[in-house]
Amino acid sequence: MIDQIVALFQFFFNSYSSIGTTFADYAGSATAATLTNFINSVAIAIKPIGYSLLCVFALLEFAQLSERVGNVTGFMGAGLVINVLVKLILCKLVVDNSTEICNFLITLGDNLTEIVLSDTSQGVFSPDNLYKGIRNAFPNWWDILGQIGFFLVSCLFIFIASLGILIVKIVYLARFIQLFVYTAVSPIPLSTCLSKHFNVATNFIKSFFAVCLQGALLILVQAIFGSIFTTQINGVSNITQGDWGALWSMLGSILFYSILFVVTAFQTQKWANSICHAM
Repeated sequence: MIDQIVALFQFFFNSYSSIGTTFADYAGSATAATLTNFINSVAIAIKPIGYSLLCVFALLEFAQLSERVGNVTGFMGAGLVINVLVKLILCKLVVDNSTEICNFLITLGDNLTEIVLSDTSQGVFSPDNLYKGIRNAFPNWWDILGQIGFFLVSCLFIFIASLGILIVKIVYLARFIQLFVYTAVSPIPLSTCLSKHFNVATNFIKSFFAVCLQGALLILVQAIFGSIFTTQINGVSNITQGDWGALWSMLGSILFYSILFVVTAFQTQKWANSICHAM
Protein backbone atom coordinates (compact mmCIF):
# COMPACT_ATOMS: atom_id res chain seq x y z
CA MET A 1 0.00 0.00 0.00
CA ILE A 2 2.87 2.38 0.71
CA ASP A 3 4.12 1.93 -2.85
CA GLN A 4 0.68 2.98 -4.17
CA ILE A 5 0.71 6.11 -1.98
CA VAL A 6 4.20 7.07 -3.20
CA ALA A 7 3.12 6.48 -6.82
CA LEU A 8 0.11 8.74 -6.24
CA PHE A 9 2.30 11.62 -5.08
CA GLN A 10 4.72 10.95 -7.96
CA PHE A 11 1.77 11.38 -10.34
CA PHE A 12 0.97 14.71 -8.68
CA PHE A 13 4.51 16.01 -9.14
CA ASN A 14 4.66 14.80 -12.74
CA SER A 15 1.45 16.71 -13.48
CA TYR A 16 2.73 19.80 -11.70
CA SER A 17 6.05 19.78 -13.56
CA SER A 18 4.42 19.31 -16.98
CA ILE A 19 3.24 22.92 -17.30
CA GLY A 20 4.80 23.89 -20.63
CA THR A 21 6.42 27.19 -21.53
CA THR A 22 5.64 27.30 -25.27
CA PHE A 23 2.54 26.63 -27.36
CA ALA A 24 4.38 23.74 -29.02
CA ASP A 25 4.64 22.06 -25.59
CA TYR A 26 0.85 21.74 -25.59
CA ALA A 27 -0.18 21.42 -29.24
CA GLY A 28 2.98 20.06 -30.88
CA SER A 29 5.45 21.77 -33.22
CA ALA A 30 3.44 21.04 -36.38
CA THR A 31 0.22 22.53 -34.98
CA ALA A 32 2.08 25.56 -33.62
CA ALA A 33 3.72 26.21 -37.01
CA THR A 34 0.41 25.81 -38.86
CA LEU A 35 -1.39 28.16 -36.49
CA THR A 36 1.42 30.73 -36.73
CA ASN A 37 1.18 30.73 -40.54
CA PHE A 38 -2.60 31.08 -40.31
CA ILE A 39 -2.32 34.05 -37.92
CA ASN A 40 0.21 35.76 -40.21
CA SER A 41 -2.16 35.27 -43.15
CA VAL A 42 -5.02 36.82 -41.20
CA ALA A 43 -2.82 39.78 -40.23
CA ILE A 44 -1.90 40.32 -43.89
CA ALA A 45 -5.60 40.26 -44.83
CA ILE A 46 -6.43 42.81 -42.10
CA LYS A 47 -3.62 45.22 -43.04
CA PRO A 48 -5.73 47.02 -45.71
CA ILE A 49 -8.18 47.93 -42.95
CA GLY A 50 -5.27 49.30 -40.94
CA TYR A 51 -4.09 51.32 -43.95
CA SER A 52 -7.62 52.69 -44.45
CA LEU A 53 -7.80 53.79 -40.82
CA LEU A 54 -4.33 55.31 -41.14
CA CYS A 55 -5.52 57.37 -44.13
CA VAL A 56 -8.54 58.58 -42.16
CA PHE A 57 -6.37 59.65 -39.25
CA ALA A 58 -3.94 61.30 -41.67
CA LEU A 59 -6.79 63.35 -43.18
CA LEU A 60 -7.89 64.39 -39.70
CA GLU A 61 -4.34 65.42 -38.84
CA PHE A 62 -4.01 67.48 -42.04
CA ALA A 63 -7.42 69.05 -41.39
CA GLN A 64 -6.32 70.15 -37.93
CA LEU A 65 -2.96 71.24 -39.33
CA SER A 66 -4.61 73.47 -41.92
CA GLU A 67 -6.23 75.48 -39.15
CA ARG A 68 -2.87 76.03 -37.45
CA VAL A 69 -0.89 76.67 -40.63
CA GLY A 70 -3.37 79.35 -41.68
CA ASN A 71 -1.83 81.72 -39.16
CA VAL A 72 1.77 80.57 -39.71
CA THR A 73 4.03 81.59 -42.59
CA GLY A 74 7.47 80.67 -43.83
CA PHE A 75 9.53 77.73 -42.74
CA MET A 76 7.53 77.22 -39.57
CA GLY A 77 4.40 76.25 -41.54
CA ALA A 78 6.40 73.94 -43.79
CA GLY A 79 7.96 72.38 -40.71
CA LEU A 80 4.53 71.50 -39.33
CA VAL A 81 3.57 69.81 -42.60
CA ILE A 82 6.84 67.88 -42.73
CA ASN A 83 6.32 66.78 -39.13
CA VAL A 84 2.94 65.22 -39.98
CA LEU A 85 4.38 63.58 -43.11
CA VAL A 86 7.23 62.03 -41.11
CA LYS A 87 4.75 60.72 -38.52
CA LEU A 88 2.63 59.29 -41.34
CA ILE A 89 5.62 57.46 -42.83
CA LEU A 90 6.64 56.05 -39.45
CA CYS A 91 3.09 54.91 -38.69
CA LYS A 92 2.94 53.27 -42.12
CA LEU A 93 6.12 51.35 -41.24
CA VAL A 94 4.58 50.30 -37.92
CA VAL A 95 1.51 48.86 -39.67
CA ASP A 96 3.71 47.20 -42.31
CA ASN A 97 5.67 45.42 -39.57
CA SER A 98 2.82 44.81 -37.12
CA THR A 99 3.33 41.03 -37.00
CA GLU A 100 7.11 41.46 -36.65
CA ILE A 101 6.57 43.82 -33.70
CA CYS A 102 4.25 41.31 -32.03
CA ASN A 103 6.64 38.43 -32.68
CA PHE A 104 9.49 40.48 -31.19
CA LEU A 105 7.47 41.07 -28.01
CA ILE A 106 6.60 37.35 -27.84
CA THR A 107 10.28 36.45 -28.21
CA LEU A 108 11.16 38.97 -25.50
CA GLY A 109 8.60 37.38 -23.20
CA ASP A 110 9.87 33.87 -24.01
CA ASN A 111 13.44 34.94 -23.23
CA LEU A 112 12.30 36.38 -19.92
CA THR A 113 10.52 33.11 -19.15
CA GLU A 114 13.68 31.14 -19.94
CA ILE A 115 15.67 33.39 -17.60
CA VAL A 116 13.16 32.72 -14.80
CA LEU A 117 13.34 28.98 -15.53
CA SER A 118 17.13 28.91 -15.47
CA ASP A 119 17.45 30.94 -12.26
CA THR A 120 14.76 29.21 -10.19
CA SER A 121 14.37 25.71 -8.83
CA GLN A 122 11.13 24.15 -7.63
CA GLY A 123 12.88 21.40 -5.71
CA VAL A 124 13.09 17.67 -6.31
CA PHE A 125 10.51 15.21 -5.05
CA SER A 126 12.13 12.33 -3.14
CA PRO A 127 10.00 9.15 -3.13
CA ASP A 128 12.37 7.62 -0.55
CA ASN A 129 11.66 10.40 1.95
CA LEU A 130 7.91 9.95 1.55
CA TYR A 131 8.23 6.16 1.84
CA LYS A 132 10.25 6.55 5.04
CA GLY A 133 7.74 9.02 6.48
CA ILE A 134 4.76 6.74 5.82
CA ARG A 135 6.66 3.76 7.26
CA ASN A 136 7.40 5.75 10.42
CA ALA A 137 3.80 6.97 10.72
CA PHE A 138 2.37 3.45 10.38
CA PRO A 139 5.11 1.18 11.82
CA ASN A 140 2.99 -1.85 12.79
CA TRP A 141 1.39 -4.47 10.58
CA TRP A 142 -2.07 -3.68 11.95
CA ASP A 143 -1.67 -0.11 10.72
CA ILE A 144 -2.70 -1.30 7.26
CA LEU A 145 -6.15 0.17 7.87
CA GLY A 146 -4.55 3.55 8.54
CA GLN A 147 -2.54 3.22 5.33
CA ILE A 148 -5.69 2.40 3.37
CA GLY A 149 -7.50 5.38 4.87
CA PHE A 150 -4.58 7.68 4.12
CA PHE A 151 -4.45 6.34 0.55
CA LEU A 152 -8.17 6.95 -0.04
CA VAL A 153 -8.07 10.49 1.35
CA SER A 154 -4.87 11.14 -0.62
CA CYS A 155 -6.67 10.08 -3.81
CA LEU A 156 -9.35 12.69 -3.14
CA PHE A 157 -6.90 15.44 -2.23
CA ILE A 158 -4.54 14.71 -5.13
CA PHE A 159 -7.52 14.66 -7.50
CA ILE A 160 -8.56 18.15 -6.33
CA ALA A 161 -4.95 19.40 -6.53
CA SER A 162 -4.50 17.89 -10.02
CA LEU A 163 -7.74 19.54 -11.12
CA GLY A 164 -6.29 22.86 -9.99
CA ILE A 165 -3.12 22.19 -11.99
CA LEU A 166 -5.28 21.44 -15.04
CA ILE A 167 -7.02 24.79 -14.59
CA VAL A 168 -3.64 26.56 -14.49
CA LYS A 169 -2.62 24.76 -17.69
CA ILE A 170 -5.82 25.99 -19.34
CA VAL A 171 -5.02 29.55 -18.21
CA TYR A 172 -1.51 29.21 -19.64
CA LEU A 173 -2.84 27.82 -22.93
CA ALA A 174 -5.49 30.57 -23.15
CA ARG A 175 -2.66 33.08 -22.87
CA PHE A 176 -1.15 31.73 -26.11
CA ILE A 177 -4.52 31.97 -27.87
CA GLN A 178 -4.82 35.58 -26.68
CA LEU A 179 -1.39 36.36 -28.14
CA PHE A 180 -2.37 34.79 -31.46
CA VAL A 181 -5.58 36.83 -31.65
CA TYR A 182 -3.77 40.05 -30.70
CA THR A 183 -1.16 39.39 -33.40
CA ALA A 184 -3.83 38.74 -36.03
CA VAL A 185 -5.66 42.04 -35.42
CA SER A 186 -2.57 44.11 -34.57
CA PRO A 187 -2.67 46.24 -37.79
CA ILE A 188 -5.92 47.85 -36.60
CA PRO A 189 -4.87 49.19 -33.16
CA LEU A 190 -1.37 50.05 -34.39
CA SER A 191 -2.84 52.16 -37.19
CA THR A 192 -4.12 54.63 -34.59
CA CYS A 193 -0.63 55.71 -33.56
CA LEU A 194 -0.89 58.76 -35.85
CA SER A 195 -3.91 60.19 -34.02
CA LYS A 196 -3.68 62.09 -30.76
CA HIS A 197 -7.34 61.64 -29.82
CA PHE A 198 -7.93 58.04 -30.96
CA ASN A 199 -4.51 56.56 -30.15
CA VAL A 200 -4.89 53.05 -28.69
CA ALA A 201 -1.61 51.77 -30.11
CA THR A 202 0.37 52.55 -26.96
CA ASN A 203 -2.05 50.72 -24.69
CA PHE A 204 -2.20 47.82 -27.18
CA ILE A 205 1.58 47.40 -26.96
CA LYS A 206 1.40 47.55 -23.16
CA SER A 207 -1.43 45.00 -23.03
CA PHE A 208 0.32 42.71 -25.51
CA PHE A 209 3.57 42.68 -23.54
CA ALA A 210 1.59 42.21 -20.31
CA VAL A 211 0.26 38.93 -21.73
CA CYS A 212 3.83 37.97 -22.65
CA LEU A 213 5.04 38.89 -19.17
CA GLN A 214 2.28 36.80 -17.59
CA GLY A 215 4.03 33.65 -18.82
CA ALA A 216 7.18 34.49 -16.86
CA LEU A 217 5.10 35.32 -13.78
CA LEU A 218 3.26 31.99 -14.03
CA ILE A 219 6.55 30.09 -14.22
CA LEU A 220 7.86 32.05 -11.22
CA VAL A 221 4.72 31.23 -9.23
CA GLN A 222 5.04 27.58 -10.27
CA ALA A 223 8.64 27.47 -9.02
CA ILE A 224 7.65 29.07 -5.69
CA PHE A 225 4.86 26.60 -5.00
CA GLY A 226 6.96 23.71 -6.33
CA SER A 227 9.52 24.46 -3.64
CA ILE A 228 6.75 24.56 -1.04
CA PHE A 229 5.35 21.21 -2.18
CA THR A 230 8.72 19.45 -2.16
CA THR A 231 9.60 20.91 1.25
CA GLN A 232 6.30 19.75 2.73
CA ILE A 233 6.48 16.22 1.30
CA ASN A 234 10.21 15.57 1.71
CA GLY A 235 9.95 16.82 5.29
CA VAL A 236 7.87 13.81 6.34
CA SER A 237 11.06 11.72 6.42
CA ASN A 238 11.65 13.18 9.92
CA ILE A 239 8.35 11.87 11.28
CA THR A 240 8.77 9.93 14.53
CA GLN A 241 7.37 6.46 15.05
CA GLY A 242 3.58 6.45 15.13
CA ASP A 243 3.21 10.18 14.43
CA TRP A 244 0.54 9.77 11.77
CA GLY A 245 -0.84 13.22 12.62
CA ALA A 246 2.15 14.88 10.92
CA LEU A 247 1.38 12.87 7.78
CA TRP A 248 -2.21 14.07 7.70
CA SER A 249 -0.99 17.62 8.31
CA MET A 250 1.28 17.36 5.26
CA LEU A 251 -1.61 16.14 3.13
CA GLY A 252 -3.79 19.03 4.26
CA SER A 253 -1.04 21.53 3.48
CA ILE A 254 -0.71 20.10 -0.05
CA LEU A 255 -4.41 20.70 -0.66
CA PHE A 256 -4.26 24.20 0.83
CA TYR A 257 -1.24 25.28 -1.21
CA SER A 258 -2.72 23.74 -4.37
CA ILE A 259 -5.81 25.93 -4.00
CA LEU A 260 -3.60 28.93 -3.24
CA PHE A 261 -1.54 28.11 -6.34
CA VAL A 262 -4.64 28.29 -8.54
CA VAL A 263 -5.78 31.58 -6.97
CA THR A 264 -2.31 33.08 -7.38
CA ALA A 265 -2.07 31.92 -10.99
CA PHE A 266 -5.25 33.84 -11.81
CA GLN A 267 -3.73 36.95 -10.21
CA THR A 268 -0.71 36.94 -12.53
CA GLN A 269 -2.63 38.69 -15.31
CA LYS A 270 -3.54 41.53 -12.97
CA TRP A 271 0.08 41.74 -11.82
CA ALA A 272 1.36 41.84 -15.40
CA ASN A 273 -1.10 44.61 -16.32
CA SER A 274 -0.04 46.57 -13.26
CA ILE A 275 3.67 46.21 -14.10
CA CYS A 276 3.12 47.31 -17.72
CA HIS A 277 0.54 49.99 -16.79
CA ALA A 278 -1.87 48.36 -19.24
CA MET A 279 -5.56 49.18 -19.07
